[in-house]
Amino acid sequence: MDPNSICRKTKRLAGKQAELCQTQPEIVHEVAKGAKLGVRECQYQFRFRRWNCTSQNKYFGKILQQDIRETAFVYAITAAGVTHTVTQACSMGELLQCGCEATRSRAPPRPASFSTTTSGEGVKWEWGGCGDDVEFGYEKSKQFMDAKRKKGKSDIRTR
Repeated sequence: MDPNSICRKTKRLAGKQAELCQTQPEIVHEVAKGAKLGVRECQYQFRFRRWNCTSQNKYFGKILQQDIRETAFVYAITAAGVTHTVTQACSMGELLQCGCEATRSRAPPRPASFSTTTSGEGVKWEWGGCGDDVEFGYEKSKQFMDAKRKKGKSDIRTR
């Protein structure tokens, strides 16, 4: 699932997907990584079932065109994977369009057993105030996953 190959197939992509390919290819790279992550998780979750999300299976594409619970699961787990990878890329500074979640005003609560000083070195750790921008990851996932395909048959969309 190379991002370049996704964007080369823009004839099948419409609206927001095609726009992302043209204007934000680095986001498409993270979308592709997230989709792979989602498929791997799907394969793990269905590992003991007859159909286990194996994408080489000739029925994989047909299943994704049906409005059945397996399709809903595949779309949901893929959307979660995309949200995760885009959010992580933002936090790591790999995307210029986003960064840290800035609305957090204080540190999250620390576990009672947590020490602010590491033993031996006397180095103190403090909350830097920079959280993951999950909202940005969610919006980009939704933008890509919810876009209607030109010849798509399924009505299932992420929510």
